[in-house]
Amino acid sequence: MVARVMLAGCMLLAVADGVAYGGEGHGQHAGQTHQPAADVAQPWTTYPLIEETSASMRNRAVFDVRNLPALSVQVYPPTGQGKFPERFAVQGGDAPYESLLQNGRFALTPGRKGNYHWITARAEVDGEVRVASSVRYFSNPGPAPTAMLAQPKHELEIVPMPLPREHWHYREGESWKFLVRFQGSPQAGATLRLITEQGSRVQFVADRNGVAEVTIPQDLPLPTGGANAGHHTRQKARFVLVTSHDKAQKHYVTTFNYHYIPSAMRDRSLMAGTIFMLLGGLLATPLLRRTGRGKKEKLNA
Repeated sequence: MVARVMLAGCMLLAVADGVAYGGEGHGQHAGQTHQPAADVAQPWTTYPLIEETSASMRNRAVFDVRNLPALSVQVYPPTGQGKFPERFAVQGGDAPYESLLQNGRFALTPGRKGNYHWITARAEVDGEVRVASSVRYFSNPGPAPTAMLAQPKHELEIVPMPLPREHWHYREGESWKFLVRFQGSPQAGATLRLITEQGSRVQFVADRNGVAEVTIPQDLPLPTGGANAGHHTRQKARFVLVTSHDKAQKHYVTTFNYHYIPSAMRDRSLMAGTIFMLLGGLLATPLLRRTGRGKKEKLNA
């Protein structure tokens, strides 16, 4: 009887997961392909990245600049305005500032204003300009990053429209808009490539306004710890968006990298499956008790 109950619970879990994934799958763009990650110890991408390396801290974050021979990074607070101080390095503030790299690493400490801070690094070698950009959210109060996103920072840029709000995330199966612009002007028909550390490779094309609608692939593995695998250790993976442009005998490559988490529907389906399993066990308890009493009565007869 116990085996039957457990089997029924597993079937309900499988059905719930299938419904969640099937519903979200219809939102995928045509032509998307997902390739499984190779089982080798190699960097997940060779494109320029700015990645956080420290554990989560409220008012400080440590980053590495990877695949880019930059000497410094530029940091823009959510206000985003102000003339960038050339050849000047500071520890933090409420205006754009420069932070020198030490072995490719730097620490970011926000000023009085929280919310998103934009981080970018640039290097030019043999006629190729390579730029990496990312963001970091700080929970202390601060203005919306509207001005920060609107402010041009480099020649070729990938601009989120918008960034996820506080406590929101990029999630599997969701579609988000990104603007591609060159020297402040939208790039109609620009190609935007999405690469995830799980091995997915997806390509999108910007519309006449330079905006591409990017759908996050559903490529995260199922957690091994069940539905409650740890709310505070939420599963996440990295992604990078890449675009390029040629002008005046120069080749421009720019990236925007961040992370994404499992779809909300998958979390719900796993929780529902667990509830079904527990409910099945509770319903089976009276039956098991009756069976036990029946066997005992037969032995006493």
